[in-house]
Amino acid sequence: MSRKLAMAAVGVITAALSLVNGSVFAQDSRYIKVGETEKGEYLFLDTEKIEGTYFKLYTLTDTAMYELSYYASCGETRLFYEGGAAYSRSGHLLTEKKESEEMSFSPNSPAGKAMVYVCRSVHARGW
Repeated sequence: MSRKLAMAAVGVITAALSLVNGSVFAQDSRYIKVGETEKGEYLFLDTEKIEGTYFKLYTLTDTAMYELSYYASCGETRLFYEGGAAYSRSGHLLTEKKESEEMSFSPNSPAGKAMVYVCRSVHARGW
């Protein structure tokens, strides 16, 4: 993805997440609230960023927007954290971490709730 396109995407997501504190964002079907961080910031699944069973969660703080990437192995009920990135509110990449790490699946965790949604959306057997 080009730098300009990435900055534009971050700007759009940041603007949308900024509305989370109001009620407008809650009505947007593109983003589904799946939980909160330990600090109380909402975590959202971007339903337009789902690719197969790869998905992304987003959260917004006072200073940055965070993007967390996951892979769901629906057939095996396994969940993998694939990395994350932090962007300034103006859309500049601050940090990026790419790694693949299996995490325990809990259907009540934010990533677990997102996995349930993703596995059901691809009509995975048993979901």
